[in-house]
Amino acid sequence: MTRTQSTPQFELYFSARSPFARRIRVALANLRVPFEGKEISVFEPPADFLKISPLGLVPVLVVKQTDQETLVIPDSSAILEYLNEPGNLPSPQGDSTFGIWPNNTDKPWARAASTLAAGVMQHTVNHFLESLKKAPDTETTNEASERIVATLTNLNELLKGKQHLFINRSKATTQTGFDLVIALDYLSLRIPALDWNTQFSEFQNLVTLAYSNQAMQSTRPPKT
Repeated sequence: MTRTQSTPQFELYFSARSPFARRIRVALANLRVPFEGKEISVFEPPADFLKISPLGLVPVLVVKQTDQETLVIPDSSAILEYLNEPGNLPSPQGDSTFGIWPNNTDKPWARAASTLAAGVMQHTVNHFLESLKKAPDTETTNEASERIVATLTNLNELLKGKQHLFINRSKATTQTGFDLVIALDYLSLRIPALDWNTQFSEFQNLVTLAYSNQAMQSTRPPKT
């Protein structure tokens, strides 16, 4: 007979510099969901990780629902959707003012803006990986840079017109706001020559607010 657990147990596979994993680390911390963090190298993923996640990418959330049933969720966006679903998290969820997505008509706007932020992360990864090659293709890196700037321009317009998607009415950073700041941090880490501070100074107030959050401070990616 299968013994059911009173609450699910969570394990998160991550790398310290992954912006995608950082999205989830920040979300779990702000939701006050206890989890066991398992840091790995995405360049040399261990065999036990590849066994549960053959994609070899982070983050991966492992949810031990019962002794015999374990849910493995790859991809940060899929994990955020899981965390947003009522009933998936232990109760209480901590700070009631924090949720993954707003429970109103702003939800599709918030998800869309977060998707744009995740796109900045991905194009930054693409640029970085190309730059590691012995003979980087400048067309590829230039295209990635152009996509990043274009997407940040779009996000800047959203911040100006719909600031509440990034900073809620309680003057706290939302998941969408965290996602944008995480993308900017990773951009500064991997492509410092693309100085977003100069082109998009409006983001700085959001960055300052986001870093008043303990989860953002504790997950800041190492520079070396």
